Amino acid sequence: MDVIRCDEQDYLIWRWKPSGQKVNSTNKEISIRWGSSLRVKDGEVAIFVYRSKQGAMQDVIVGPYEDILKTDNLPILTDIIGTAYDGKSPFQAEVYFINTAGVIQIPFAIPYFSVYDPRFHDFACPVAARGRITFSISDYMQFIKLHRLTEFNLDQFSEQVTAGIKKYAKSFIGNAPTQFGFPVVQIERFIVELSDVMKEALAPEMLDDFGVTLKRVDLSSIDCDKESEEYQKLYKLTGRQRTKQVVFATDMGMIRQAAGDVDDLRHTRKSRKVGRIGELWQKLGLTKRIAGGEVGDDGTKFYIATDGKQKGPFAISTLIEMKNAEMISAKTYFWKEGMAEWKHANEIDELKDLFAPSIPTTPPTPPTD
Repeated sequence: MDVIRCDEQDYLIWRWKPSGQKVNSTNKEISIRWGSSLRVKDGEVAIFVYRSKQGAMQDVIVGPYEDILKTDNLPILTDIIGTAYDGKSPFQAEVYFINTAGVIQIPFAIPYFSVYDPRFHDFACPVAARGRITFSISDYMQFIKLHRLTEFNLDQFSEQVTAGIKKYAKSFIGNAPTQFGFPVVQIERFIVELSDVMKEALAPEMLDDFGVTLKRVDLSSIDCDKESEEYQKLYKLTGRQRTKQVVFATDMGMIRQAAGDVDDLRHTRKSRKVGRIGELWQKLGLTKRIAGGEVGDDGTKFYIATDGKQKGPFAISTLIEMKNAEMISAKTYFWKEGMAEWKHANEIDELKDLFAPSIPTTPPTPPTD
């Protein structure tokens, strides 16, 4: 009796052969004696492929598993061998082991191809890329669905995956400068970021097309052909453009700084004016006057809203100083504790006279007859 097991250390798909069969045998009809034992390690899946009038059929056994072959664990086999030989006759099947725990790495290299700069669409730069992908088989049923195990060849599978990776990577790298907004001549600086984004974008494609789970994409190099005429032209154009951008940014920075200095100066002058008025009133012990009436601080304080920001709270005396310094106006909103909403000064009893029209100092002269 045979012991059906896989002793390979590094594999993706491995086809078991009974003892005595030559390694390079092309015979796909394998006779397995009933009563042979099956051993499937953790992280492995054993696939029994039978040929029948209905076509290829499969029994799947997921590891860890160790037992004698019988119809209890191979239900499809029950319909094939029948009861003519009391279940002891040899049966025809191919046994494949799928490694669901290991990972496979495949290198790829893309020769020079044209990549266009997002700012200069008429100028291309030759770019080459190298790297490797790392993947595993997590969904073995999806893998079996996409691949015929009876004709599976790991070398051919690797070639198919490599061809798909090259095609996708070429398209991805070619569009990256426009998609992410960086010059082609600086593409080498973004190798790590492009690896991560490429992995996220390529993972669904790998699962749908090949039935494998993509673990990593490692771009080892993205090289511009610096000796090419195209690169030299683009480098000069990029350099001049960069110089213009630096000059423009410097000029704008100086303009913003000057405008900021003017605003700071105006604010400082207003603050100093308010401070001087307050100090003078404090020294003289004067009360504040609004439209001829004396108003002292009774502890009531108001918040103000200017430029979309809340400030305060301020005493009424401070609000008078701010009004005199033109820091608040009749359009300013005020609020104090107990009010349901923000209001203008003319809607608040304590502040009604704050922006009231002042009485002319000289009465009008009566008309003469």
